[in-house]
Amino acid sequence: FAYHATPLSEHEKNFEKYANEGWVPVNVSCTLSGGKILVSAIWEKKNVGGFYLKPVMTLKQYKEAFKQFTDKEKFKLVYLDAYSIAGIPMLSGIWHRNAPGYSSWSAKHHLKSAEFDAEYGSFLNTGYLTKCVAGYRSGSSHRFEGVWSK
Repeated sequence: FAYHATPLSEHEKNFEKYANEGWVPVNVSCTLSGGKILVSAIWEKKNVGGFYLKPVMTLKQYKEAFKQFTDKEKFKLVYLDAYSIAGIPMLSGIWHRNAPGYSSWSAKHHLKSAEFDAEYGSFLNTGYLTKCVAGYRSGSSHRFEGVWSK
């Protein structure tokens, strides 16, 4: 099921209800409109062995979540979205415990455009596929986050 342009508070109620019924978020995109965070989400019924969803993270919070969920708990980042609040980059991320196609993977963070292009080409040339990418403005430049896997 899906919902679109839903206030964050309603999304949080949906999260509790549907997660308890066995639904798993596969896409959660946020935007700011009229001073409020609006959420669009797609959920599926499938077994991923557990998941984490963080729809509102600063870059620092994302770095901390990545360390906790990916490095320590071994969940795979399967979705990433970027948006901004008052010029501050924000990220929405989903981690699944079991994610097909992640036997070998790598993530790159806060890359400038030229750095991202180089990493992207290098990963593709060595047989990796792009799993998720998010771009955002940081100060006067653009930055990118990305995950690649085999």
